[in-house]
Amino acid sequence: MGHDFYIFMISIPFSVSVIASVLILYYISHKISHLVSYLGKMYS
Repeated sequence: MGHDFYIFMISIPFSVSVIASVLILYYISHKISHLVSYLGKMYS
């Protein structure tokens, strides 16, 4: 019982942090693509 609970307590924050980092990376790449297209319009 205790061992399973320990694994459960580790796996929850781990999966949350993985999901958060994926969302942050998606947000950053979205911002970068917007910035690149904006700069492309400025210099063209």
